[in-house]
This record gives sequence, structure tokens and C-alpha cells, in this order.
Amino acid sequence: MARNESYDDFVEKFKPKRTTDDCFTPPAVYAAVADWVRAEYALGDAPFLRPFKPGGNYEGEEVPPEAVVVDNPPFSILSKILDNYRARGVRFFLFCPCLTATGYLRSGDVTALFPGGKNVVYENGAVVSTAFVTNLRPAEAVRLVPSLGALIAEAQAKAKAKAKAKKQRIVYPDVVFSSARLNALATVGVGATLTREQCAFVRKVGGVGIYGSGILVHPLTAEGFHERERHERKRANLQVRVSLTPEEAYRARMLATE
Repeated sequence: MARNESYDDFVEKFKPKRTTDDCFTPPAVYAAVADWVRAEYALGDAPFLRPFKPGGNYEGEEVPPEAVVVDNPPFSILSKILDNYRARGVRFFLFCPCLTATGYLRSGDVTALFPGGKNVVYENGAVVSTAFVTNLRPAEAVRLVPSLGALIAEAQAKAKAKAKAKKQRIVYPDVVFSSARLNALATVGVGATLTREQCAFVRKVGGVGIYGSGILVHPLTAEGFHERERHERKRANLQVRVSLTPEEAYRARMLATE
């Protein structure tokens, strides 16, 4: 580590750098864009192809005349991709960096679309101001489409809210023990046996499902479990485990057993 270089700076040098070629489109964003494209250009049941994937070969992949490539290509070779598709007569609607979108108008039959709205947050965490290029209406050069930007923003907001909801921890009443909760008690050293009269099988409580199901117990039984758990955790925190040295372990193995 160089002198005057902080540890964080040192570690940062070895982290893989995110590039625009690693921008995998979130499913919700792609779905919003694909739905808009299908409706906007009256494409009916035309198949949408996504050739840009790890190990993919867009140059060798056959594209039927009725198909449309709707995908997020590697931005660093987008010009090459457009030239290839135009030469082959492939219809496309592609993601592209917003700041360079007008540069693709040089061909004369490509439209640059600017959705406005928020930047797209891609699967790898990269945030890119995103526009689109297409040849579905060659007569159009530039389009400002805030309606598409609104759909993208809405899709991202819903996906974010859904992800946040999944992370929420459900706290069940004290008298309810899921399978995971019972195993956690055993993990900290709580031993117990319950008869069938002491517990009742439940799949959900208060209208909320229990993953893997669980049991319902008497409040006094539940309090006993919780008290013993607190005791075991406290005892574990007070313990200091000492390990034998290799020499001491060897001496122990050499001692007689009887």
C-alpha cells in the first residue's frame, strides 16, 4: 500500500469496475418498455428477441422478418450493432446511453427516443441515463416520449417497493413458534419436549401465513421458552472458550483412558 493511501482507497483499486456493457435490464423495466413498444408500433404478436446475453452471438443469430430485437445491447459496440442490423434488415428497438443517442442518427434511418424521467437503475447497480434507438419508423428522426419515461419510473418504483416488502421481517405473537423459530431455540441450547396436548398445529395466524407452518402453545409455555432462551444467550455471552494448543492436544491424546 502506497504511503498516504487510505485502506479504503487501497481496497477500491482491486474492486471490479462496472461498465455500461454490464448493465443487465431489470425485468420490470424491460417489461414496461416492451409493452410500450408493442402498443406504440402496433406490433401485435410479433416475437421480441433478446440476443444480447453472456455468450450470445448477435451477428450469427437468425432474426425472422416478423421478429423485432428489443433488448439492451453492450453500449460500447452499439454503432457496430446498428450497422449489422441495418445491413441485414433486422427491425430493432434498443436501449442506448442518453448522452450519445443523437450520434446514431448518422445512418438516416434510425430514430432516437428520449423518455425523460429518472435514470434506469440496472441489475448491477449502475445508474445510466437511458434513451432508445429504433428503425421501426424510419421517417422519424427524434422523439420525446415522456409517457415511456413515466412507465419506466413507475416500473422501477413498484419493483423497489416489492423488494422492500420482501425484506420486511414478520413478527408473530409470542405464543406462535415457526419451524425456524423452534430450530433457533435449539441452536442456543434450549431443550424441550411438547406433547400433542401442549401444542396445536397452525399454518397461519391473524390471516398471515407462516412459512413452513408452526405451532401454537400456552402463554406460560411460551414465556418459559423465551425466558430460557434469554438465559442461554446470556450464559453463552459470559463464556470464554479456550482452545488447546497443538502440544496440549497431543498430550491429551497420549493419556490413558482408564
